[in-house]
Amino acid sequence: MGLKGQLSRGIEQLSELQTLDLSYNKQLTGPLPQSIGNLKKLSHLILAGCSFFGQIPGTIGSLQELVVLSLNSNHLNGVITPSIGNLSKLDWLDLTDNNIEGTIPVSNESSPGLDMLVQCRHLHPSWKEQAHRFNSTSAFQLKCELLDSNKLSGSIPSTLGLVRTLQVVNMRNNSFEVAHFPSWFSALWSLKTLVMEDTQLEGQIPVELFSLPHLETFKLKNNELGGTLEIVTSYSSHLRLIDLQGNLIREIENSTEVKNVQIV
Repeated sequence: MGLKGQLSRGIEQLSELQTLDLSYNKQLTGPLPQSIGNLKKLSHLILAGCSFFGQIPGTIGSLQELVVLSLNSNHLNGVITPSIGNLSKLDWLDLTDNNIEGTIPVSNESSPGLDMLVQCRHLHPSWKEQAHRFNSTSAFQLKCELLDSNKLSGSIPSTLGLVRTLQVVNMRNNSFEVAHFPSWFSALWSLKTLVMEDTQLEGQIPVELFSLPHLETFKLKNNELGGTLEIVTSYSSHLRLIDLQGNLIREIENSTEVKNVQIV
């Protein structure tokens, strides 16, 4: 569209607005106004590929009808606002490719967190792969939470393991604390894709992970994972790729018995 300028605080006057899609207008800049939280009927907020900067306003957590929140590929900074955890209808959360830092917010007695999005099914396919789904009118719950390529630090919250409907997890290219491979990944029975490249993981990969019935893609390049990788005979029939380049794994057991799977 070739739009430029900033979002006005007066945007709250568009009280009947249900979809706001200003994506890929590079000349749209400035901070996101707090008043955006007054668009109570908004279901789709898509501001990808613009030049917005500053922090994500906490008032976004007031948008209780929100299904899609896509803020990827801007210049947003600061921390992830915990109020996003209040968005119980959210289907898609994309914060990829910003300058967001700090830890992933986890709920406690006084504050919400991303672990409250218990219907989440994805933690990252790419924007281009599934952008066409944003126009769907079907009712669905949170599928995608994109956190890769930011400056997130601290630990990966184990409470994300409570989100049992997750299908895709992608937290690559962040600065998490050095940690052993999270055992709770093996409890994500709907998991299809796991991408944790460059995330400071170490230790051994749990053997039961490859038995997850829907697992297709497993990418853990450039970590400190070691020992022997054992792929059990009951591995997922959907498994197609295991990418462990740049790790310290000494041996891969049963690799010759794993059919139709690329192991690199």
